[in-house]
Amino acid sequence: MPIPFLESRDLSTANNYIPAMEHKHNNCEIILFVKGDATHVANGKAEKAGIGDIYFVSASATHAILDTSENHEHRDVYISLDRLEGLCRNLFDRDFFDYLVRTRDAVKIKADSDGFAAILSHLARLEMKDRLGHFDHNPNAYHSCILSVIADILGMCYEEMHSKRDSPPGWLYDFTSLVKLPEYFTRSTAELIAMSGYSHTRFSEFFQRYYHMSFKHYLMELRMEYAKNLLALSDKSILEISEMAGYASVSHFIRIFREKNGISPLKFRKRHVSQTDRKVGV
Repeated sequence: MPIPFLESRDLSTANNYIPAMEHKHNNCEIILFVKGDATHVANGKAEKAGIGDIYFVSASATHAILDTSENHEHRDVYISLDRLEGLCRNLFDRDFFDYLVRTRDAVKIKADSDGFAAILSHLARLEMKDRLGHFDHNPNAYHSCILSVIADILGMCYEEMHSKRDSPPGWLYDFTSLVKLPEYFTRSTAELIAMSGYSHTRFSEFFQRYYHMSFKHYLMELRMEYAKNLLALSDKSILEISEMAGYASVSHFIRIFREKNGISPLKFRKRHVSQTDRKVGV
């Protein structure tokens, strides 16, 4: 059965709530996972995707979005190869363009909660202004604004590409990639280190050498970013988010969150909702 080839407009955006079977696009695609969970498949390689994950899929790749949860939502942004090459040449370099279009698997990055929320807010604001006709006098202005959002996302990809040049050993890179998934970083430190096959002391030495922080601190960072995304982009209670982030005690979660972010989880949520409302003109 031939793989469907879907037409998409250069510098266009779309919201999606349902699975997408294997297909190709005429343009490159950037996928932002906004709500819920799903499985992203690129050229046969499947990865779990959740809130804050961003994928760059080259026009030459086949991909699919499967196993979506009931509240799933993802956003798509499209850019042509010609436009992408020009953007990379002007803002980055030719190596970066080659990295994006020749990587067999989709390029995946995990955006921090503030950066991810800013991208979503910017897209929503632009789309609303476009619907209201604010760009009717100059349609190219809308495309330029969308291009600026794409440039921000590509900047994250560029950072990811260069961070891999001083990468840790393969086993440690694979281990930390696995630990980035919520079903792993919510486990205890001892349980995760045992999975590596190294002693606690030896593993800690490896981790500190390549990541310049303790493994315990790394897990805390992952849990906090996950919690912040849930606070900003879901209506789950503080208790639910505490449990989902791997904390058995909600009071302990609130204390750690306040120490790390300077405010309580509830105030963080209220502040984010208020800022988002102002940005989209609610």
